[in-house]
Amino acid sequence: MALLADLFLATDDAHALQYDTAPGTFPDRLQYTLVTELQLSMLWAMVRGINWDVKSLRQFANIFQAKEGQVLICRLPATMLHDLLNLPAEQRSAVAAKWAATAEMKCQPEDARSIIEGLLVSARKAAQSGQNVYLWNCV
Repeated sequence: MALLADLFLATDDAHALQYDTAPGTFPDRLQYTLVTELQLSMLWAMVRGINWDVKSLRQFANIFQAKEGQVLICRLPATMLHDLLNLPAEQRSAVAAKWAATAEMKCQPEDARSIIEGLLVSARKAAQSGQNVYLWNCV
């Protein structure tokens, strides 16, 4: 069973709810597999240089759940996006390699780096437009 993971921008939670039925109407979206709020919270801890804590998941605002939890939308924390934008470019590869090596990711460092770069693109666009970044997951 595949896990679909889309990052997208929306003006607010009400707007973001429309993503589940009309994703094609959201021009600023990136499509991945594997990524959940758990993995993103682990990345965030690595970016901040701290140990991961389950309490960090509380920062991800779950705004939608359907099909017995098989479809979810959460708003990424603005502070996480800010921290990512402040991560020096020369540290991104090291963080990507560390993140890729976790049991939750189990991927190649370049795949993790690609997700980080996508997050950075989304974070920049969100900062410039006053929007939020959301994660849509579907099993």
